[in-house]
Amino acid sequence: MSVLSFPRIYFKGFMQWDPCTFNNNDWQEFPTYDAVNAALNWSFLETQNPPITQQNFTSTFRPWAIALQGDSVDSPSGPRVPAEWNMFGGHGVSFVQYEDYTTTIIGGDLGYDQPVTSDPIIGTPVTLSGDGGSGPGRLVDTNPVSPWSSQIYFGQFALGSGSSGSQWPARIPDALALAESKSDLQHRPISLLRRPPASASVFRHAYPTIK
Repeated sequence: MSVLSFPRIYFKGFMQWDPCTFNNNDWQEFPTYDAVNAALNWSFLETQNPPITQQNFTSTFRPWAIALQGDSVDSPSGPRVPAEWNMFGGHGVSFVQYEDYTTTIIGGDLGYDQPVTSDPIIGTPVTLSGDGGSGPGRLVDTNPVSPWSSQIYFGQFALGSGSSGSQWPARIPDALALAESKSDLQHRPISLLRRPPASASVFRHAYPTIK
């Protein structure tokens, strides 16, 4: 199915991102990241207290990385965590559904010059979730030095509410991916999960799980 095909369902709103940007670090006092080799700077980490090595990394690195460290080299000087930006990120990504900031279906087309402006599904939310429909999807940077290689992996893409809509769970490991630089959904074959029926939607013939 092409993004140019009909029918189409349109939505708009907001997305929230929580990337971990520990490698975005240019503090001279804390050369924690070896950009040339796309790896942690082990020779520097081994000089810390306690020494952080590849063998004890799982127990020593995180406590050190989230603790304030003294810095007398960079400007302004003072204590800081040894990284920049959002080093506490969990790579979560989802559509926003918060107070006035919502992501909802705004219309659609059944075919050329056949717009849909009134339908039970219009105004209902669009959600992007993790495995089993819980938690956010995950932003994965498959190539840290490339701005076009980020992808979003998720377990469920849902249109509508629990009483009017449809949801598409991804097959794992054949996960669905959404390119960071695109707005159209790139997907592989998926199975459909039926939701409780509601008022009839004109999209139900094209998307059998939409009622």
